Amino acid sequence: LEMLNREMCNPQWKKTFGIKQGEHAPRLILLDEVHTYEGISGTQAAWVLRRWKYWVHSGGAAKSPHFVGLSATLKEAKEHMARVCGLSPNQVVECSPVADFSLNGEMEAKGQEYNLVIKGDPSSRKALLSTSIQTAMLMTRLLTPRNIKINKSVQQIHSAEFFLGKTFGFTDNLDSLHRWYEDMQDAERQRLAQLRSMPIPYPDPNILKRMREEGQLWEISNDIGYDLSQSLDISKCSSMDPGFDQNSDFVIATKSLEVGFDDPEVGLIIHHKSPSTMSSFIQRKGRAGRTPGSRPWTVVVLSDYGRDRWAFQTAERLFIPEIDRIYLPIINQYVVRIQMALFLIDWLGQEIDNEKAGSPYVYLSRPSTWDPIKQAQESAKKILEDFVHQG
Repeated sequence: LEMLNREMCNPQWKKTFGIKQGEHAPRLILLDEVHTYEGISGTQAAWVLRRWKYWVHSGGAAKSPHFVGLSATLKEAKEHMARVCGLSPNQVVECSPVADFSLNGEMEAKGQEYNLVIKGDPSSRKALLSTSIQTAMLMTRLLTPRNIKINKSVQQIHSAEFFLGKTFGFTDNLDSLHRWYEDMQDAERQRLAQLRSMPIPYPDPNILKRMREEGQLWEISNDIGYDLSQSLDISKCSSMDPGFDQNSDFVIATKSLEVGFDDPEVGLIIHHKSPSTMSSFIQRKGRAGRTPGSRPWTVVVLSDYGRDRWAFQTAERLFIPEIDRIYLPIINQYVVRIQMALFLIDWLGQEIDNEKAGSPYVYLSRPSTWDPIKQAQESAKKILEDFVHQG
């Protein structure tokens, strides 16, 4: 959409975008993850689609393009799709599978998911990030150890494939991401997980009992094949740090990984603090368990304050796979003024229609001695003068 927004005014791109193509105009537009179109950015995207639809139709297209939107968990699907595409709700048809897991149903149940909400202890005088670090260190070591190969061509799920082997940690804050990454790296560099091994010689039975009750012993990790003296491989991914090591045991990310990235080995999602939006959280939650039949975990680490406190008290709402009405302020004055300016540039590009001069962003930005651009600039000057005088 950003490319469409930028080059819609450029006559060199009109064939690519289906503008002024008459009967050869695009007939179908597919919008994936349509619930991610929300807020101010979603409104900008909705106006880009409206501008494009106008130019396709004004270029001789017999019919407006048919829009199809995909979303797994959208509550008011018809209304939201109508707002995104500039349609009336009665022009939208909602198609969804029958939620019947019988032999004649359209859905098939496979695997199982586990959801866990953890609240940091405010009396411990520790930052909530330390809770997320401890959670990641332990929960990652409850998945399938890296030395056990997972068979990705799944016909029958074996025990090693139930819990896969990789963890994604998500946060909405870049500062939290960097601190989480650095502190986690430091903890693994010092191999702090080995402090959770059984002490030798064995302590007094009463002390041992208390250590187990307080979670100071991670015997289950040893039982399933982890060497607690071996560190995890940690990497991060954000707009500032694109890409990560595919062999990492634990990846810390922002929204960069929440859409369009499928890793069949992810079995655990850890979310630091309450998510900013439910649609974003559902996207992140869906990164785990991509292998059919697996049993993914979702763990949310919350503080005892503000929005986190409310999220903990109504934890069941985090795991109801349905999104409430999405905020999409189509008539926001700030957005409308921006789009009016962009439409004016589109209009100039379509009116001048000089393929050699290219984009109006080029010939409106600075003087030029090249004849095609000079001609486009003169045309733009005359059009704008006539436009102003008409006002």
